[in-house]
Amino acid sequence: MALDALRNPIIPGLNPNPSCVCVSGTYYLVSASLLYFPSIPVYTSVDLVEWKNVGYVCTRPSQLDTKDCNLKPGTPWPGGICAATIRYHGGVFYVTATLVYGDKQPTDSSRWQNFLFTCTDPTKHEWSDPLQIDFMGYDTSLFFDDNGKAYLQGLSCSRAKPEIQQMEIDFATGNSPRGSPKTLWKPESGTYIEGPHMYRNDGFYYLLFSEGEDSNTLGTALMRSSTPWGPFDSSVSPLLPSPPNVLRPTGHTELVHSPTGWLALFASPRQGTEVSSLGPEAHLLPLTWPSGEWPTLGPALPVNTPTQTTTDVLALPPLASTSLPLSVLTIRAPPPASPYRRIGPSLILRSDEIPLPTAESPSLILLPQRRQRSTWHFILAWPGNGPSYDVGPIFEGGVTVYLDWKRHVDFAIIRNLVWTGQARVRIVGPQCTVSGRLDIDLPARLRVETFKDGYEFWAMHKGEWKKIDVVDVGLVSGDRYGGVAIGPFLTSHEAIEMYVQEWKVETHEELEGKTSD
Repeated sequence: MALDALRNPIIPGLNPNPSCVCVSGTYYLVSASLLYFPSIPVYTSVDLVEWKNVGYVCTRPSQLDTKDCNLKPGTPWPGGICAATIRYHGGVFYVTATLVYGDKQPTDSSRWQNFLFTCTDPTKHEWSDPLQIDFMGYDTSLFFDDNGKAYLQGLSCSRAKPEIQQMEIDFATGNSPRGSPKTLWKPESGTYIEGPHMYRNDGFYYLLFSEGEDSNTLGTALMRSSTPWGPFDSSVSPLLPSPPNVLRPTGHTELVHSPTGWLALFASPRQGTEVSSLGPEAHLLPLTWPSGEWPTLGPALPVNTPTQTTTDVLALPPLASTSLPLSVLTIRAPPPASPYRRIGPSLILRSDEIPLPTAESPSLILLPQRRQRSTWHFILAWPGNGPSYDVGPIFEGGVTVYLDWKRHVDFAIIRNLVWTGQARVRIVGPQCTVSGRLDIDLPARLRVETFKDGYEFWAMHKGEWKKIDVVDVGLVSGDRYGGVAIGPFLTSHEAIEMYVQEWKVETHEELEGKTSD
């Protein structure tokens, strides 16, 4: 591995709380997925530069159900699947994750449930059904000691007095064979902590976790002990950020043991970006760890930017399939009667009665936005486009720029009592606004231009592109856990279908691109 080839972020876009393990020269990385399905993406790389999404841990609705993860009043965050951590031992991959019910109070032990998944080959999409772990808390992680014992670390369920706790774990039951979890560390009053992990190096046990005054001021602390149960020496804290010009982590820092040494992995907004719709992204920093001493971080890495324009066209599933391409996401698991199917060259969305601003599972499919500067092309059609469609059902369909159900921008074609073939842009957020309407050609040819500072929405009218609206990036930014995804949606009180005839994404050289207005 040549460090001079590494660029940050290593995986651009929607990948909060990344976790990574190196097995026989291949790196396996997972991240949290919140309410998206399939859940817990898995990436592989042999050089830390080129990464491939090889699948997901949760691909069956029966594995984890997020339907009861609801919005906490006064916040946009519903919870979902958080803090995924991957480990490897004895030929088996282990992933732990916390299912968070965001509307419940931190003092309510039912706010969190912790699960364990296993498989022997992450590239074959054969992850087990979940084993529920008997741990009342969140942010769980596994550590395998040299003597064969397995330990689980996590945070106690009360954020009013957070503690790092640990227990031995029995992988047959999810319980501890040695009784209740024991406290490893109690921070000072008022200190916010998250993401504990344990490592062993040169005879010491190291306890790593993020701490700060709140979730926006996190650094990463490292302590060590001669035993896995402590007491832990905290003479070096925090480990990150250091030196002062490197990226600010947003929690869940991990240490990755590679064939050539150690690395620090964490999520962070990209360097030099105060507001980004991409959210926290997976970053690496080199780590120097002399024998018997404390580790230190190396210099910041160059920013990962495209050097040329590339085009990705959505690869559709086989004809007559009701499944979606591997890279496509939905909000929560789709219902048993799939709203997606394939006819000829088109991907078909069937409508439901769930409007997009709700917390349910609307007819909506998305791809994460990976770059600040990109162009998204869509061709959308409905059966009977044209004059013969004047007596059809009322519907709303189009393309959404989606952060969460309280913050998104909908580029919609709306049919009310009369089919007129008009498009508009609706902003859903603290203040909802709607642009003027524009007549468009049918089938609808829509284009979304993404920039560092915002989004432009274009539609084809009489063979020419017309700009309908410009939206500031701040309206879909600022989320510590997630980032924007973009894709088609459809809603109606009646049965209707929308044909996605084209879905193409162009990634441009990531210069200081700005909206034109």
